[in-house]
Amino acid sequence: MSGQQLSLRGFLGIVSVLGDKWRTWHGGEIGRLIRPDVSIFIGFSGGALIDAEGRVIGINTTGLARGAGLTIPASTVNHVVDTLLEHGHIARPYLGVGMQPVTLPDQLRSKFNLAKESALIILSVEAEAPAGREGITLGDVLVALDGAPVADTDDVQSVL
Repeated sequence: MSGQQLSLRGFLGIVSVLGDKWRTWHGGEIGRLIRPDVSIFIGFSGGALIDAEGRVIGINTTGLARGAGLTIPASTVNHVVDTLLEHGHIARPYLGVGMQPVTLPDQLRSKFNLAKESALIILSVEAEAPAGREGITLGDVLVALDGAPVADTDDVQSVL
């Protein structure tokens, strides 16, 4: 292409939201919320978000937030790639239970010195799943997991 200039066009915008880690509607955890102030059309996910110095900030997508455009941080992408290269897959935690929040009576909270007003009651258990093999049964009440208090299913997902 000697003698010709190559013109590359892109979009210049700003990052409108920069937040802490968050959970996708599929339940996956993303290390940081980045929402660029650009339109990412459905089907055009996968393009890089690059800062003014040419560094890749992350990968743009519309697939994680029900149509809203956002950016998966480069650190999250790198972590996934490193895990895939090392293990060949991404391990997903699995208990094999169905749970629902339940309000704890004051006297029970007081007796066991529980800070949260609610916990999770076990509504179903898969016998061959990890929880079933460990003796979890219908009606058990889960107040903590790995030492962290749990009041709803989001708390369990965070611990897992």
